[in-house]
Amino acid sequence: MSAATENFANALNAARSAEIDKLARQRLKSQSSANVEANSAALYELVAPHVESFNWMFEEGGLDLCVRNLPKITITPPPESGQPTAQMYISNVVIGKPNFTQGGDNRILLPHMAREMRTTYDAPLTIFYEKKVGEGAWESGSRIVGRVPIMVRSVKCHLHGLSRAELVKNKEEAGEWGGYFIVNGNERLVRLLIMPRRNHIFAVERSAFTKRGPEYTKFGTTIRCVRNDQSALTVTVHYLETGSLNVRFVHRKQEFFIPAVLVLKALTGMTDREIYEKITQNDPEAAFISERAELMIREAKTLKLRSRSDVLAYLGRHFRAVTGAEPTESDRAVGERLIDEHIFIHIPDVLGPDATPETINRAKADLLITMIHRTFLLVQDKIKPDDMDAMSSHECLLPGYLYAMILKENLAEWLYLIRSRIMRDLRTSQKRARLTDPAYWKKLVESSVDVGRKLKYFITTGNLVSRSGLDLMQVSGYTIGAEKLNYYRYLSHFRSIHRGQFFTTMKTTSVRKLLPESWGFLCPVHTPDGSPCGLLNHLTAPCRILTRFCRVPHKDIVSLLSSLGMVDPRLPATHGSLPVLLDGVLVGR
Repeated sequence: MSAATENFANALNAARSAEIDKLARQRLKSQSSANVEANSAALYELVAPHVESFNWMFEEGGLDLCVRNLPKITITPPPESGQPTAQMYISNVVIGKPNFTQGGDNRILLPHMAREMRTTYDAPLTIFYEKKVGEGAWESGSRIVGRVPIMVRSVKCHLHGLSRAELVKNKEEAGEWGGYFIVNGNERLVRLLIMPRRNHIFAVERSAFTKRGPEYTKFGTTIRCVRNDQSALTVTVHYLETGSLNVRFVHRKQEFFIPAVLVLKALTGMTDREIYEKITQNDPEAAFISERAELMIREAKTLKLRSRSDVLAYLGRHFRAVTGAEPTESDRAVGERLIDEHIFIHIPDVLGPDATPETINRAKADLLITMIHRTFLLVQDKIKPDDMDAMSSHECLLPGYLYAMILKENLAEWLYLIRSRIMRDLRTSQKRARLTDPAYWKKLVESSVDVGRKLKYFITTGNLVSRSGLDLMQVSGYTIGAEKLNYYRYLSHFRSIHRGQFFTTMKTTSVRKLLPESWGFLCPVHTPDGSPCGLLNHLTAPCRILTRFCRVPHKDIVSLLSSLGMVDPRLPATHGSLPVLLDGVLVGR
């Protein structure tokens, strides 16, 4: 071989080696990028419940549901004032994206800026309202009522949908997964909280029930009713030593008790015979239940209420001051509003928008009959109490849902505060309260309370300031600081799930342990020492929390069950038949 040929062969081999090395480096780089993207997706799945629950307000229409269920206020001035009646309600709520003002210019606010400036990563909250004075037309208006904290990497965050390279370009971490809030430069997150399963009847024995009154026993049934906007209200049926039953609900942190027969009569106007047959289910051997059904009906007769209108008016008279009813509102209207807003509030959402008031009230009555019958079975020891510590009895309260609940209540308080200020002006100085003057309304709205400040206080301190209590069992301990002592410590905050601060002080002899059905869902060893031992757990890595609700229509499921042999619930119940409940609604037997 000549020298020229040898040199050419060496050059060719060198070029081939260089090309092979280049391809190998490209392959390794692509594999490394794929692994990084896969790891980023896996890490995001671990914090997905936090981000997706916050996105529910905007992508799933959660914020619109909250606005739709807000009350409409009516201002009825005294007749001597000569002022017309006014009405007002919130038509829409818009949450912007984080921004700040610098030198008169409006600039976007990024998470790293909020950390560096020791400020809050928040966005303006705008309320759109409609008002009507007298017989005039509805007038629209809007007002920014503060700034609300925004969750990092949510749809309202500027980092939403950015790639790793884009995150680095915006001076953020390439593996930023979000799921937390930035308040005063500190990272805070809302912890996951274990709640009783929604729209499900539980038969329970609690010694605390005996403290409700001198005749109350430890037996009862309870159901936590949840609307589509995630607001909840628990209804409990208590068994008394006399053999009768009382229905309990909470309004503005006050407990109220109504005889069960009165609630049934207020719902559908059932006759005494219908109530007796529904409770006993035509069982000739149910002497225990039949005796107590007769007792309950006999006690209700002492009130001498002959019709449904009489019962509703009776309830309205007793609850007029509690509900803050208008002077022009009739007793019957107050009673109807009491039943609609405090008894089984989940049923209208389950039945859908096509359900009539008669259908809704009949479904509520059927559910109450089911709870009554189940209570009697528990007292007779024919059924065992439900295990409230079992995972099948639990659901998870996600940060976005709690955020929406607090925001909804604060918006309602904004409306009530405007009404109270107008009524105060009418009492003190009628010249000041000029309802026909647009300048008066403008001044009233501009001086309204800062709604965003209450949400910021909640995330900063973890303390819940609420007039209603939001049907929750604790007032503090909802948020924690995201400590970055190490990577796994930081990650564990997003996977921690708490049974509730109330249970740390509850006196009980039962052992705090994980049941066998918790295997694969909760970590059996990752729990701290001390009072939260067994109450503060952590989700396992493969555990997933559902943030999307079932989209199968209610009617389709009922039709399928009917084709399998289920009997219509409107038919008379027979002895031995079992109730079939779908999302807290009796659909058949």
